[in-house]
Amino acid sequence: MSIPISVELLKALHESVLEDDPKAIKGYRQESMVDCCCERPMRKVYGYVPFPDAVDRAAALMFSINAFHPFIDGCKRTSLLATYFFLLFNGIQFDITYDMIDLTIKIADRKILDEAIVSARLRPHCRKNLVLSIYSKTIFPLIHTDIHKNENLLALFIIPLMDSTRKIWPRA
Repeated sequence: MSIPISVELLKALHESVLEDDPKAIKGYRQESMVDCCCERPMRKVYGYVPFPDAVDRAAALMFSINAFHPFIDGCKRTSLLATYFFLLFNGIQFDITYDMIDLTIKIADRKILDEAIVSARLRPHCRKNLVLSIYSKTIFPLIHTDIHKNENLLALFIIPLMDSTRKIWPRA
């Protein structure tokens, strides 16, 4: 079973994205869509699992945040961070590159309309990591719902991630 991203963590990631961009507009288009974006990758339909593995679920999460656009601003960067954390919690190392930024833009622009395409584009940037796999079975299940409450722990993960995305994110 995969470890999901909590609504609170998704909101904390979004706040970090907004703090990093002084021009960003705060707020939600529809706050209930934040819940939907977090729940959708984990959903089962009459026993059918539409997203069978962690990368497929991460693709559904990325797609949902970009396609449903629950935030006024910052959805693409938030989706990258959420995908990173989802995969991290599930023992997979995810490399954020220009290709991944391009992917988020294409989803948001409705040029990609299928999670299977997103999953196929994510896979080359994902690799199992032994240490993360151990953490995903021991530590992450205990902290994934409360990580947003611990500023030191959140900063430990988010600050380096924000620095790496800031370096490659296209600026207007």
